[in-house]
Amino acid sequence: MTITSTPARFSPAFEDALYAVRLESASETATVEVYDSTGSTRLGTKRLSGAATHPVNVSAYVRGQFLSIAPLPVQSAGVVSAPQRVVNSHIRIGATAASAPHTAGCAQPAGTISGKLLSENSANRELGPDEQDELFCIAPAGTLSAAAVFSGTTGERVSVSIGTLSLSAEGPVAVVVNAASLDEKLQRQGWRFSEFSGFTVGLASGDTTCFEASYAIRPACCDGVRLHWLNRWGGIDGHTFQQVIRQSLASEKERLEVGSGDRITRNRASEHFSAVSEPRVRSFNRWLSAVAASPRVWMVREGAYVPVEITSDEMEIHNDRLGALKIGFRTAKANYQNL
Repeated sequence: MTITSTPARFSPAFEDALYAVRLESASETATVEVYDSTGSTRLGTKRLSGAATHPVNVSAYVRGQFLSIAPLPVQSAGVVSAPQRVVNSHIRIGATAASAPHTAGCAQPAGTISGKLLSENSANRELGPDEQDELFCIAPAGTLSAAAVFSGTTGERVSVSIGTLSLSAEGPVAVVVNAASLDEKLQRQGWRFSEFSGFTVGLASGDTTCFEASYAIRPACCDGVRLHWLNRWGGIDGHTFQQVIRQSLASEKERLEVGSGDRITRNRASEHFSAVSEPRVRSFNRWLSAVAASPRVWMVREGAYVPVEITSDEMEIHNDRLGALKIGFRTAKANYQNL
């Protein structure tokens, strides 16, 4: 028996992840063992028989290993390895084994993935003075360096380093773009983050540019909420909805009848929000509306990422040309149990 093909390197886990196995004959039987990302824990088996060649789809086993995926910690900065963004599939048939790495996406950009920004928005990102964003890619091996170049209204160009990283092999990397860190570095050159209207972040491997992303600088937002979400290419995008128009607390109570009356045995509470973005062009809103379909969404609150669930069945667009998106979401339910 032979493993004749494996999934493409860094293929999306939320599509089919297909190995191909050839047996000696159609009458032969074999058992394929599927292992976790480390290759040490068996997750399941698949029995093959009745044909000489078999596709073996392991995507369901891979998806279940992305439970710990989350944005990188708030107030971090630099170029960092992000191994939790990739999961390896492993299969074994007797003494024969094969493996492949997968991203947490459900689709893949066209062409080679190496060094490409895994986001569908590289030209119109936004960042406020107290916010953080991240740019994710599968980076080539070598010495990586990231820098931000700020453009002033009178033609000034100021460059600051974000960080460097050495990779011994191709792998998942995130450029963490932290406004407070950039402001601190700008001050050393006599500038402030708020003095500029925008900047461009670039990641390079040696002398070769991997990707660039452009940011507009927004004023600080007091009444809004920043959401981050897992995008369809396996990266994590972020945007600040400028106004929270409704916030409420909902609870569900379970009661038990006792001799003295009803007794509350459990109370599940969750916060509900409605937020609205600033008016944007249709192409920007197409990117932003992807938050509604994402399987993982987080709200930034008090320096931490809080998982939330999108409750909107659809995103409302309040204009044909410049549209503002309205979205509803809620925090995960907290359980309070009375014994």
